[in-house]
Amino acid sequence: MKKTITAIVIEKAGKFLLLKRSKHDTFPGLWEFPSGKIEPGENMEESARRELKEETGLQSKSVMYEGKRERKNKDTVTLVHYFSAKSFTGTVKISEEHSGFGWFALEEILVMRRLAAGASPDADSEGKVGMDVLHYFSLGSELLQTTLCLPVDFSNKKIMLGMKKRGFGAGKWNGFGGKVHDGESPEQAAKRELGEEIGIKAGPLEKVCEFVFLFPHVPLEKKWDQLVHVFLAREWKGNPEETKEMKPEWFAFGEIPYSKMWQDDSHWLPLVLKGKKIKARFVFDKDSETIKGMKLKQTKRL
Repeated sequence: MKKTITAIVIEKAGKFLLLKRSKHDTFPGLWEFPSGKIEPGENMEESARRELKEETGLQSKSVMYEGKRERKNKDTVTLVHYFSAKSFTGTVKISEEHSGFGWFALEEILVMRRLAAGASPDADSEGKVGMDVLHYFSLGSELLQTTLCLPVDFSNKKIMLGMKKRGFGAGKWNGFGGKVHDGESPEQAAKRELGEEIGIKAGPLEKVCEFVFLFPHVPLEKKWDQLVHVFLAREWKGNPEETKEMKPEWFAFGEIPYSKMWQDDSHWLPLVLKGKKIKARFVFDKDSETIKGMKLKQTKRL
């Protein structure tokens, strides 16, 4: 049996809100995030906000999608969608589903006893922390590692993009890149992809961005959720050539075809071309094209 739930993460002053299950519930005494099933007619965000209010009395107008993980217990596979709310109102007032609550630092959570994966509902769960909580803190480690590389001529204010000819993103102008293979660093992968896609051999690369791309409505097994390492190439050997994968073309900085690119590009690329370094999270809607949520900040180091 498969089911889908939302879990909402509340953080205040570096501590996370956990609820303790009632002794009359399954897994009595287990510490967990506010969570529950998505009701008919709800979207995931609405479910997360409702569960927050019902189980804690807190309210949040805005929640941010953080990722998804699967949990297996006996014959049940549960897909958990995580949301965070760092802005909320009210005071904690737990429902009858729980017997207590507490604010815990990450260091405290990681040393708590944990319920074994696949444990039955009648297992000893008193004082232990649920796997859904622990999975949240390792979401980043599950992301597919990918690269994006952009050859740039700053002297002439030009950037090279490629028209994707097949596969994921076909028909869009994009940078050059792909998956990081086992044993490769992100920079090594970016250089390899440049060679494979347009036949050039790049010199040292400059890392300018780290992005998390999240696709809540795409099945977990497709591995679309990814961490993207973005590089600029200022020097290379060889002449760019069209391949079965990409057709390269130069564009002036003021003539970049954003309308024919991924929606996120228009948010970060102009900043990168001005010398900024960026960390960002982009959450895509059901069409896997439209940006549903975004968090972007400039940084001095990556």
